[in-house]
Amino acid sequence: MQRLVVFKEPDEFEQLKRLFYGTYADQKRALALTKAYQVRGHLPASIHLTCLVVSALHNDVPQNDLYAIRQTYAMAIIRLVNEILDSAQVGRIAAPLHALARELKLPSSFVELRHAATHEDLPTIYLLRDMARRALDWLYDAYWAKNRPKRLSAEPERVEPSPLTADEIKNCFRSWRRIRRADINAPLDGSATKLVEALAGADVASIVDVALKRNIVVPSGTSTASVIPLWGPLFVKLGSPVVESLFKSLVAARNEADWPSFETSDLHKSFDLWLDYLLPYALDAESLLTSHPRPWNALLLAKLANAEASPDVYQMAQEMAAVTGASLPPYEPAAVPTSNPTGPWKRVQNWSPRPLGVK
Repeated sequence: MQRLVVFKEPDEFEQLKRLFYGTYADQKRALALTKAYQVRGHLPASIHLTCLVVSALHNDVPQNDLYAIRQTYAMAIIRLVNEILDSAQVGRIAAPLHALARELKLPSSFVELRHAATHEDLPTIYLLRDMARRALDWLYDAYWAKNRPKRLSAEPERVEPSPLTADEIKNCFRSWRRIRRADINAPLDGSATKLVEALAGADVASIVDVALKRNIVVPSGTSTASVIPLWGPLFVKLGSPVVESLFKSLVAARNEADWPSFETSDLHKSFDLWLDYLLPYALDAESLLTSHPRPWNALLLAKLANAEASPDVYQMAQEMAAVTGASLPPYEPAAVPTSNPTGPWKRVQNWSPRPLGVK
């Protein structure tokens, strides 16, 4: 018996796979395409789960409420674990989830996070971000890479556009500055969104190189504190590859600087401000900082430990501080809200506990 699928041609599956695992702009197009495919029929569970994870990642932007972002991430992971493992249940007696996860090569950390998000406090935003990206990788290995079309259409291969040049990237930055300076707190309009999509197709190394060398990150004659609200959200919008590359470049530049003179310079203060801003978004920050024992890296580790409420990371910071002579702030983990911050429910006037229709 033939199986009905939402794809008319095998090429459509390959295109969707490339888009989901492409740039930020590619992923936006993939989400739009899946909505169109839903009109044709029922989406395979793995495509639906990929949509949930990618949507959660795209929902993680500074203007959205942090608690709502964490809820979206948690729901995506819970749905992924439930749909993957429930479909593997056979027989009348339910098998333990950890046993099913081992059979399907799903890391046990997903089962543990599902339990924590369902029955305990929501995990931290840093853990949820990391698990969402791991979920995307697992879905690729378990589904997308294994489902290759048997027949490809005879259409010519699409020619990819050439990447943006350094001057074109700088022009995008200039346009962003012109648009956002009018009202830096306003939601992104169509013009700003198009700039993000254009830059998302550029080479990551080229974006970071322009940002560092063309007075974007460290402007001349302007306070860095005043430009972070302008440029920071753009880097976050461009995704973790840009954020992590920029964070890594700033850490490396500071590690290689002539410290006695650099410590009192304005450049050092600018680096401090940017690293503090990027730290929550840099998924590889812990391993990067621990591999370079420096006083300033010990301080960043301590800040990361307080933000993530992680005593283990703070212990790493203490060990590095003992070697480098750094002075650390006390371990004071940030309070993590355990309930919706919108406040308690209120009873309306004339409220009745009886179900509708019962007098």
